[in-house]
Amino acid sequence: MKLYKDNMANETPLMQFSVGQSHTIACTGRSGTFVWGWNDYGQCAKDPFLVDEVIIRQSKNAQIDLQKFSRKQMLPDEQEKPVRAKQILAVEDRCIMQLQDASTNDLIVFGGNERGQLGLGHYKDVYEPTRLTFFSKQNLVVSSFAAGGNLNLVATETGEAFAWPFTMQG
Repeated sequence: MKLYKDNMANETPLMQFSVGQSHTIACTGRSGTFVWGWNDYGQCAKDPFLVDEVIIRQSKNAQIDLQKFSRKQMLPDEQEKPVRAKQILAVEDRCIMQLQDASTNDLIVFGGNERGQLGLGHYKDVYEPTRLTFFSKQNLVVSSFAAGGNLNLVATETGEAFAWPFTMQG
């Protein structure tokens, strides 16, 4: 896929990329977010049972509207602001994002979750961007995050570290 074709041509400059096992997420300077590649667990923010193809190839199909998906999850004073990503991460079968200029410090997650790797308290795959509210409920500010395999790590501004999912093997 040539990145300058279709809808992405109007969304330049491209500011961030992250590559997962079989999908890619990109964010632009104009609040555009695109996820393309293999979508079997919803890691491209599309319900694989409702779309015609499992592999998202064209940028017009890859664009996700964070404003639309998260409007119902946003606070009233956030709803008029453009939604921009501060940090993005595509890993294995999921995506994790942190938004800039948000009044909360929640992470945004979607994709595979059969082992609880999204941290939402259940084991169902998630097909649209969803707030992970654990950190804001604890009054913690996320400073960075990383992930690999099924493991997610978060560091907070107070120096605390969090990892999930928890398993009996450690």
